[in-house]
Amino acid sequence: MKNLFIIGNGFDIAHGFKTQYSCFKEWIENLLDDPSPTDTLPLGYFIKDRDDETNYKTGLCFLKELFDNNIALDYRWNTFEDSLSKLPIASKFESIVSEVLEPGEAFENPSRYDDVCVNNATLILDAMTKIPDYFSDWIKSVDIGTPCGKVKISDHFSSDALFINFNYTETLESIYGISRHQICYIHGSRQNIMDRLIIGHSDETHEIDNDFDCPSVKSILEDAIRLLRKDPKSNISINSSFLRNVNENITDIYTFGFAFGKQDLPYIADVIQRTGGKAKWHLSDFDDENTRKEIARLLKSYNQFGEISPFDHRLIL
Repeated sequence: MKNLFIIGNGFDIAHGFKTQYSCFKEWIENLLDDPSPTDTLPLGYFIKDRDDETNYKTGLCFLKELFDNNIALDYRWNTFEDSLSKLPIASKFESIVSEVLEPGEAFENPSRYDDVCVNNATLILDAMTKIPDYFSDWIKSVDIGTPCGKVKISDHFSSDALFINFNYTETLESIYGISRHQICYIHGSRQNIMDRLIIGHSDETHEIDNDFDCPSVKSILEDAIRLLRKDPKSNISINSSFLRNVNENITDIYTFGFAFGKQDLPYIADVIQRTGGKAKWHLSDFDDENTRKEIARLLKSYNQFGEISPFDHRLIL
């Protein structure tokens, strides 16, 4: 018998660690002098004569406004990542341009209009590329020193078990003493200074609905969304040396706090393919029975024919 554990954000949350999306939002607000700024244009972020702290906070203001006006966001982590493809950058662009240009200037001075549009669309593109950096700064600040308990499933954390960890924290190592070579930090580890932590959505065909008078704007803003898309295929290849150990010798697969978000399903399909679809899957009871049934149907759609059931996910205080 050999176990594979697929660990999601709910694992850290179960230990009392503040890794919810809402905590990311609180971190942003706590760094701002004004938690509800009215001026959130990103321009100051790129003015070279401003100090680094002002540039940093101006970028946070811009990010906070995008999050606050994104109706797709809620407290679930997989929803946060998928919502990155729905950030309201088109409306933000229009508000920026309206602050700079007079009505009708597109026709009266088309050269200036195009310059202003391209410049401001590029500012938004540059600001969007900073989102993973802010996220990384936040997750590195999260304290995981004192858990509120340990999960009962740790009884199965054997020396030959493997872990695919979708978290960025070292909880498995520091709390449970799991060896680093047993863990694949599939989206990067906050302890590895060489890792650029991966966050992103799964929308491969996102298009900006708006038609802009300046034709370059649409492609620039779509690039901003595209740059926040995860690339599971490439990531699987990068981690191939670890993943080759995920094979038909795996008899039991446990998922803990993993929400089966759309952006991470290619990894699940890869695991099923590598294990031959015969392993037993044990799902943490993080949600209701109907949700577990939906996950079971999802797994079977990827040719998973082994037993699928919940397990005791209690926290032992």
